[in-house]
Amino acid sequence: MKQFDVIIIGAGIGGLTCGCYLTKAGMRVLIIEQNDKVGGCCVSFVKDGVKFDAAVHSLGSCREGGLLGTILRELDLMENANLNKQDPVSLLISDNHKIQIKRDSKGTIDSLSDSFPSERSNIRRFFNLIDSFENNSNYYKFYNKYLRQNFSVLLKTYFKNTGLISLLNTQLLNIGVPFTEASALSAIMLFKEFILDGGYYPKDGMQSFSCVLADNFFKQGGTLML
Repeated sequence: MKQFDVIIIGAGIGGLTCGCYLTKAGMRVLIIEQNDKVGGCCVSFVKDGVKFDAAVHSLGSCREGGLLGTILRELDLMENANLNKQDPVSLLISDNHKIQIKRDSKGTIDSLSDSFPSERSNIRRFFNLIDSFENNSNYYKFYNKYLRQNFSVLLKTYFKNTGLISLLNTQLLNIGVPFTEASALSAIMLFKEFILDGGYYPKDGMQSFSCVLADNFFKQGGTLML
């Protein structure tokens, strides 16, 4: 029986990324996945001739120095990932508003301010906070200040309009918890890395992104069991 240095359970993006780094470092790695394809939340399927993404609808933080961008460049996969940049990143629709989340804070501020003019200065202050976060230079300052602060408390220190607060809360769907349970630190990181630097989409769908990581894992000698 072949011997492995590491066995990874799950061929989602985390498992594949971990496997790519470990094989790159010369380790013998096995990834075991319960499904018949890799990707976890980054999978696609075809129904009636139409391709659907099962969960993840876009990627974020792919700029140079961004979290995902750094991974793709270190693994030399940026070109293979074949990412298109879409703007706006998303469209928030409620009974009274239609708001574009843009790829830059100014565009998003303008869009939000058009719908909530009385909150314009507060919106600008909130996004100035988001823009000031830098993962490499001041992370621990933000960590100490915001980790134990609830995101709903943070929003209420900036905004009075409950409709605006609710719309901003919808962006936390990406991390799977409501703003009443999310730490302000997690929310700030999400806005910075996956909303204001979001909208990256693989040309051939989310499954192709997962397969790029799997191909890299194979090429470096990794073993995958589906």
